Amino acid sequence: MAYNYYQPYSSYAQQETAHRLQRMRDEINDQLVQMQQQPAPQIQQTFITPSIDNSQMNIPAKWVNSYDEVKAANVYVATIFMDKNKPRFYMKDENGSIKSFDFTEVEELDEKDIKIRELENRIKELEGGNNNVKSVNEYDEQPTETNGKSATTNVNDTVKETKSASI
Repeated sequence: MAYNYYQPYSSYAQQETAHRLQRMRDEINDQLVQMQQQPAPQIQQTFITPSIDNSQMNIPAKWVNSYDEVKAANVYVATIFMDKNKPRFYMKDENGSIKSFDFTEVEELDEKDIKIRELENRIKELEGGNNNVKSVNEYDEQPTETNGKSATTNVNDTVKETKSASI
């Protein structure tokens, strides 16, 4: 049997390789432990969105002097235009369609005021009705002329003819 001079070297090399691989494994394990102990970096993304609060829905509104200003205005969301000169407002949407609305004053009345108003209106109707009542024999002041004769019509639409003298 031949003695190999490199055999001690090969056993030394194997031990050295095993130690080197074990150190590498220890370093890798240390790095893994460090990575697991460090918090993951937080990714921050900022999204800019319009804040919508259901309790306060803000609708854009603008003052205008005429309908022509509403037609000329560019809008990107539904917008209200208040007319400075009339009790009117316009709603224009992003498609360009315009709707017009008129304001009316509403008086808030309690039950007593409503009853008083009804009675006042009834009294006015009754008083107005008495002024327009005419007797059957009363004639209107609207004479009409037919064939040289004057005719007057009374309330019952009967015609009373009178001769008119012509000079």
